[in-house]
Amino acid sequence: MNRVQTLVPLALTCGLLLHAQTPPVVIQALTREVLVEVTVTDSKGNVVSNLTKQNFTVTDAGKPRVIDDVSINHDYRPYSALPGTLHLANGGAPAGDSTPGAAASPAANSPAPTVGHSTAIVLDEANSFFADAVQARQYVLDLLGKVQPDERIALYVIVRMKGLVLAQDYTTDHERIKASLAKIYPGLMRIGNADIGIDQPVPPYNIVPKSQEETFDMWRRNSDQARLSLQKLAEQLALVPGRKSVFWLTNAFPRSIMHELGLEPGWDKTIMALNKANVAVNTIDTRGMYGAANQVTGSVGTMRMISDGTGGKVYFNRNDVDGALAEGITASRAAYTVRFHLAEEENDNRFHELKVKVDRPGLELFYRQGYFASNGSAPVDAMTGIVEGQSLEARAALLDAPTLHTTAQLSWFYTGADRANVILSLAADSVQGDVEVVGVASLPDGAEAARFADKAKGSPHWHYQHEFPVAAGNYTFHIITGAGPGTDDAVIGKVELPLNIPLWTSTAFAIGGIALSSEVRPADIGDPESHPSLTVGNKQFVPAASSHFRKSDRLYFYTEISEPALKSPNPPTLQVQIRVLDRASGDAKIDTGLAGIGGYVKTGNPLVPFATAVPLAQLPVGSYRLEVKAAHSSGPDVATRSVDFEVE
Repeated sequence: MNRVQTLVPLALTCGLLLHAQTPPVVIQALTREVLVEVTVTDSKGNVVSNLTKQNFTVTDAGKPRVIDDVSINHDYRPYSALPGTLHLANGGAPAGDSTPGAAASPAANSPAPTVGHSTAIVLDEANSFFADAVQARQYVLDLLGKVQPDERIALYVIVRMKGLVLAQDYTTDHERIKASLAKIYPGLMRIGNADIGIDQPVPPYNIVPKSQEETFDMWRRNSDQARLSLQKLAEQLALVPGRKSVFWLTNAFPRSIMHELGLEPGWDKTIMALNKANVAVNTIDTRGMYGAANQVTGSVGTMRMISDGTGGKVYFNRNDVDGALAEGITASRAAYTVRFHLAEEENDNRFHELKVKVDRPGLELFYRQGYFASNGSAPVDAMTGIVEGQSLEARAALLDAPTLHTTAQLSWFYTGADRANVILSLAADSVQGDVEVVGVASLPDGAEAARFADKAKGSPHWHYQHEFPVAAGNYTFHIITGAGPGTDDAVIGKVELPLNIPLWTSTAFAIGGIALSSEVRPADIGDPESHPSLTVGNKQFVPAASSHFRKSDRLYFYTEISEPALKSPNPPTLQVQIRVLDRASGDAKIDTGLAGIGGYVKTGNPLVPFATAVPLAQLPVGSYRLEVKAAHSSGPDVATRSVDFEVE
């Protein structure tokens, strides 16, 4: 989230989801102009482009608005640059430079985001039968022959027991998307649905549940898998400029199951996150034409709920899914922009529900269902209108020092061009009851770049982990922990850490951050809430909350190497050199030399997770720097990353 102080880029804060973003207009906060982007189609899905201001009416939180202007752009082309390219134009580091601290601040002199849109296709293999999942891949292949060559597309897969996987980052190279599709093999699902009907009573697992309790547990896991994947997608796409259209190809799950299991509140928050990230989810049922007795199924109700909530469209009961995709992408390239103003007192830092209508019958309108009327203060929780973590921050500001020692470490790993996932690991002794955690990443000028507020359970030896996305840049990360609002002496601790993420493009050879760990456990990828990050094979490396280790500890490190050339028919070999340097003298205490790591490489996967042990017993007590250098046979360039630690 961004804290807007004196200027409000309303093209980002108030633009409508599915539809095109108007040229970024930066206006003084007192102006309070709201831009509503609307796509209008007829009964055949064709874009209607001959409406005027007189045809539209808008209500805002139930109040009719006077429309200032209505305009239409007939061809919103895909945006021409990722955020990193914009930053590089203002003196950032070269793409692929993995020297710590090489990135310039994204906020420093950055131009407005490039106008345009982007398309993300999500293949849901957790909520699909095998035959439908295979057919969905074919639909995407057929689609690529129907969209315009400049359409920028990303490809994601929701994999059972693993979550959201990026199969192909945004690209206009449609041959690359075809190659990525060829590497996806659906698994862990039932072969077909002919034996149980269209509106399946059990989820499409590869096993049949033995009881109603087991059936409900499967449905809960399937719902969570989809919800958490879309939540993560919203967080990642919030960092991408322009409007984002997501096409979710799925069999989904009956809405009655969501209601019976009490899953709707979680989905409400995910839908709100998608709205805030300017993402529209268009849901596409991959089951084709239905029989006469199944014109509308329970799972279509779920699809409709998610699409309606984000300004997208639901496509079902049709055998041309590729045609539905092409239709939706074409519609996203044209949009009306409706403008109106708020009175100053209406800028109340709350969510405003929008209703847009036209006076012609038989037309469909698609737009985001609301916007935030920001008053320039810190970001607020969309569901409550309350600033996230504000109360704890206020209590912490009154203290000169933490009331209890807290240790924390940050590690980060690229998720796409100039996008990274940050992992916070936090620890404290003797923390009891409910714990509130607030984290804020600030740019050098003090502006907020990311914020989260969370709750956890305390314990005698408390360890907490949280993951969040952020754009590449140099930040100061503030962490505050407390015992919850209304508690005497509630602040537990305050920690401040640097967070430096260099600029990068997904086509460059690079190495991610380094996570230190003293605990390895089996990777529990069966639970969608477990976030199986830092995993190599069947082992998960738990990031340490401190950089201080005893000689008797087991010390490991985890990193990720990106080598796009691994997708080629003749993939290169990878080598890694590990050195441990005395920070005072610079002497190398451990030097492995360059050694091959072919055993860590998976065929066709450009991302190589790598982890190994550091022999602490060989090191005297002191201060050290762990340096990891990666090299490849496809070029002379190397990628280096380092992290400091102490031996006690």
